[in-house]
Amino acid sequence: MYPINMKLWNRTAFALVAFLAAGLGHACAQVSLRGIYTAQVNGTLTAVIAAHDNNTLDAFLFDTGQQEVGKGSTTIDSSGDFSLANVIGYSVTGTLSATGSSATIAGSVNFAGWAAPVAYSAPRTVWFGANNSGGSIINGRFTGKATNASAAGSTNLTLIVDANDNLYAIHEVSAGVFTGGIGTVTPNAGETGGTFVFTSVKGDTGSGTFTTNAYTMSGTFTDSAGTFDFVAFRDAAANRLGNLSTRGFVGTGQNILIGGFVIQGGPKLVLIRVLGPGLANYGITAPLMDPSVALYHGSTELTSNTGWQNQSSPSVVAEIQATHLSPPSTGDDAILIQLEAGAYTTVVTGASGDTGTALVEAYEVLLD
Repeated sequence: MYPINMKLWNRTAFALVAFLAAGLGHACAQVSLRGIYTAQVNGTLTAVIAAHDNNTLDAFLFDTGQQEVGKGSTTIDSSGDFSLANVIGYSVTGTLSATGSSATIAGSVNFAGWAAPVAYSAPRTVWFGANNSGGSIINGRFTGKATNASAAGSTNLTLIVDANDNLYAIHEVSAGVFTGGIGTVTPNAGETGGTFVFTSVKGDTGSGTFTTNAYTMSGTFTDSAGTFDFVAFRDAAANRLGNLSTRGFVGTGQNILIGGFVIQGGPKLVLIRVLGPGLANYGITAPLMDPSVALYHGSTELTSNTGWQNQSSPSVVAEIQATHLSPPSTGDDAILIQLEAGAYTTVVTGASGDTGTALVEAYEVLLD
């Protein structure tokens, strides 16, 4: 984006963001941990954990040894920790953490017959929201109802498709009693539907066909319990904002550059860029040569960056490059972060006390 001439409104930006934050009482602004996390715990147990927000989660355990699917629900504390007990005999603990666009659960699973708990690491494989690759609309979590033509009523069904087209099917055949299995999805050429197969925890094979769009998945599947028609809705399909930007002179003391933005209907993956030395490409003769940016929610600093390639891991640098929005100069800044709904403030300063013109931008990006 080309820099645009705007007056520095530091006090106004703080006041505006504070005002907008007051109207967002439905969610607490923070780094988002929402999504689906999957782990193969051992040879017979697969864990699929759905973090609905930063406060609650469901865990589905696929156990081919006991031939059962179990479900447990619990809360997540402020440190990202959770624990579950007696989910088909298992106890599960874990800690959620996020870096860039990636998030992981690290924890352990215990069972009465085991000599010791088994450690696991579960990466986030699905985000709640429209698929962020900008391509397939098949990936995501879909929840809805399944109807057996030969029986009255309907049952609950959840279908989870990750970015590698792995399928996790969870079928609540009666209240609190689950079955299901793990398989794969084969999209059609237009990725508007396709076929799927899965092996249930009892060793039976299930298969089906489906159509999908940005909001729903519907079709038919057959397993050992019969043939079912289903309609399921994608969780948290979201609208998008392309870009916000503000250019101004960065001085010292109170004369800093501040940008504010508000997210509603999150979570959203956001790339924050600060161009300082990169502005020379656009004819700016006195750019801020050593910019530093910090991201705040209220008075809490969530993260910061000085030099966009100075990230917590090389994978974050690669993710920033994959957005095709990486800054033009290594001296520019970038923060890639998934955020919950709320009001946020970016603060730009000269890292070495220098002054000059800078541009601060916020993009919603599509990545996973």
